Amino acid sequence: MQRDVRAVREEFRADADSLESFLTERYRYYAEGRHGELRYANIDHDPWPLYSADVTVHENSLFSANGFDHPETGPTFYYSPGVDTRASRSLVWDRL
Repeated sequence: MQRDVRAVREEFRADADSLESFLTERYRYYAEGRHGELRYANIDHDPWPLYSADVTVHENSLFSANGFDHPETGPTFYYSPGVDTRASRSLVWDRL
């Protein structure tokens, strides 16, 4: 994907029951381990500082590369400079 991003407006914090919170406030991550096993760890961080963003997408092959049609509605973009994150020791996910 080729794009240009510009943060606009003032910083805001997502309301707890909002779409922005659902998309950004994740407190667990999953990853493939060295031997192909699924691993997870709990994470902790302050709420993400978010900004609405103006994005110009020059090329987007994400949907077609995965066999999906492009959505009919336009995307919503947010930008964050990031947060410091603390993670627990990763464990093997054995509940499959």
